[in-house]
Amino acid sequence: MGGLSQVKRVPGFLGRRITAFLETMNAKTERSRMEKKLPELRSYDQLANEITNRLQPIYEKYITTISTGVMALSLESSVFMSVLCSIFQPRKILDLGSGFSSAVFRIYAETANPKPHIYSIDDAPEWLEKTKEFIAGYQLEGGQFMTWDVFLEQNQNSFDFILHDLGSMVTREMLLPTVLSLVSTNGVVLLDDIHKTNYRKNAKRMVKETGLIYHNLKSYTLDGFNRYCALVTTE
Repeated sequence: MGGLSQVKRVPGFLGRRITAFLETMNAKTERSRMEKKLPELRSYDQLANEITNRLQPIYEKYITTISTGVMALSLESSVFMSVLCSIFQPRKILDLGSGFSSAVFRIYAETANPKPHIYSIDDAPEWLEKTKEFIAGYQLEGGQFMTWDVFLEQNQNSFDFILHDLGSMVTREMLLPTVLSLVSTNGVVLLDDIHKTNYRKNAKRMVKETGLIYHNLKSYTLDGFNRYCALVTTE
């Protein structure tokens, strides 16, 4: 804690570099912690290689025809998300921010038993249509697509797996308390773009205030744009 408090007093570029270094060191400690919590992650590299082979061709198609690498959920985060699904076997999935993640969840569902129910949500109706067209091209079916406003009207809750990647960073932070309230007793929430300093700081605070547990996933999900995720668990 002393190291982090010192960073607050170091301005500009040097402060950001120190913060990034501390995050990396914390990520190594967190990886050991995650492997104790989820022993299946001790074989993560092998599991990730198998899933990467399945996802990479679809991902390449997605970032060249629908979106871009810097905008889409990274392949690294997508692979980790798929591994987590195989571990937790969620029955109810909330996909906040439709896109490549919508394909990943439905690829997982193809072989899952029992089949999960998937809700893919967006705040942009036109993006929902693009996502539906893309996954239809791969004969990926199942689940529902709807806007955030329509989703709220349904009063859904108790999701076993939630990806929070919805809208702008301002929107995402504003909606985070609501999103955290939707997770089931033993569910998990994956937070994308946690590399953004202000969002990370505020997300950690909100998670703590909600009584949930924050996990740094930098060692699993760091991509070529220095983006990475965090995981929120209930215990």
